[in-house]
Amino acid sequence: MKVFFKKSFIFISIMFLCLLSSAENNLGKIYKQLGLDEKISYSADMEIEAPGGNNMVYKMFFKNGDIRSEGSQSGMNFIMIMKTNGTMFSYNDALKMWMKTEIGEMIEEKDLPNYEKTGTEDINGVSCSKFEAKDASTGYTAIVWTNDGMILKNTTINPQGVQQSVYYKNIQKTELEDALFAPPQNANVQDMGAMMKGILSQSKEAAQ
Repeated sequence: MKVFFKKSFIFISIMFLCLLSSAENNLGKIYKQLGLDEKISYSADMEIEAPGGNNMVYKMFFKNGDIRSEGSQSGMNFIMIMKTNGTMFSYNDALKMWMKTEIGEMIEEKDLPNYEKTGTEDINGVSCSKFEAKDASTGYTAIVWTNDGMILKNTTINPQGVQQSVYYKNIQKTELEDALFAPPQNANVQDMGAMMKGILSQSKEAAQ
């Protein structure tokens, strides 16, 4: 029973990180499509809007399209590393283990709609270029605001008009070490591919 609950906790942890990594994976794609400098290196506070004003704030590091996030969720401190090839490395202090997950196997990859510049707008007192894109197949609208080659805000609006925004604040351009975007050299990294299939199977059996 303990093994099942541990695996279930791993599953929940991975699903939360997958949701976060999906947003970050799109961030890298947007940089490419808008012709922004992927080779830029910076740190920032990433603030994700949440219902009721309980926004979630994480520390983010960006270099050459790779992204590292650090923060806490439901009392769990975590590190997440999203690579440009779709591989995610994650660590949380509850499990005290590193995990490797191929996000492409869990999140459907879709091409982003084409962004068009629609004007300028101030974000947190900074004048930004505003770009919008509409996905005719889903009815979603995406908007990004950029300044000095970096994205300061990213918003998605669903067909019902409900929007979710991510803000990038306290941005500091700085040279970051490559080691930040990989597990520690001697870390024991668990490949979650086979385990995820087992967890899904056991979850179905437990529900019956």
